[in-house]
Amino acid sequence: MSNLNPLVSILITNYNFDNLISDSIDSALNQVYSPIEIIVVDDGSTDKSRDIISHFGEKVIPVYKENGGQSSAWNAGFQLCQGDIVCFLDSDDIFLPEKVSKVVRRMTGDKEIGWYFNRHKIVDIRTGKVLAFTPLKRTGTCDIRSEIIRGRNSIYGPATSGLCFERLLLNQLFPVPEEKNNSITEEYLRVVAIYLAKGYMDTEPLSIKREHDENKYSSKTLMEKLPLLARKKISNAYWLRKKWGPLHRYTNKMFSHGISIYNKLAITDQNYYLQIKDYYNMSSLQDNLEIGFYYIYYRFFWNQRKISLY
Repeated sequence: MSNLNPLVSILITNYNFDNLISDSIDSALNQVYSPIEIIVVDDGSTDKSRDIISHFGEKVIPVYKENGGQSSAWNAGFQLCQGDIVCFLDSDDIFLPEKVSKVVRRMTGDKEIGWYFNRHKIVDIRTGKVLAFTPLKRTGTCDIRSEIIRGRNSIYGPATSGLCFERLLLNQLFPVPEEKNNSITEEYLRVVAIYLAKGYMDTEPLSIKREHDENKYSSKTLMEKLPLLARKKISNAYWLRKKWGPLHRYTNKMFSHGISIYNKLAITDQNYYLQIKDYYNMSSLQDNLEIGFYYIYYRFFWNQRKISLY
């Protein structure tokens, strides 16, 4: 990136977090770096979120839309982003004040870096207690494009609020597939970014993921998480395979993991059944053999208690 003082877009997406979104927006406004623009997409909230967003006036660029799921909110927000760097922020999380300045310093210092992922600090919002830190399999400058094409790399990375990208990279990635049930997750963004460019994984926790009762995933019990995990794996694998064919060896593992849980729990969902059927139709004989191999592993040998709490 040739511009040493680029405009940075912070894209905040929100759905019914009127008790948390103000802190999220404040954390974006309180960055020590400038220039920044803040786009806040409200995805059809039915609480007081929109009133709270409107109170920030011209400090933010609001987008009010009907509920369509997180990927739909990402697409709506990205259309308005003007920054050379785009940082994603969930409305129940916050950025530390130095986050954007450190991202810019790293990304402008290496012209080949297209993405920047930082570790989260997981904090219990009720007690303020630090519960954990996002695990990272790799740290520092990473170029694992060849590994992911061969399907040899498992990506442990942060959730949405730890993801920043060069706009030129996102121009290749967006728009992302839209599914109202939110099965397209930040894993889709991470995998495609890693496939497209070299990047950087930072061990410093520059964002805080706030643990609360409304967390869709981390607050669930193991048995509540398993069907969610199955749907996430199947849908992400399906769309990655459909849109990014060279990643089929990576998505075969993801898909096998998802359908092993799907079948074990005897889930009945017509949308996912059709995705499963279509995935097989897109696959070669070698792919199907690989899927079968990994299916056996995940169905009979995988320790389901290894699921991340976060």
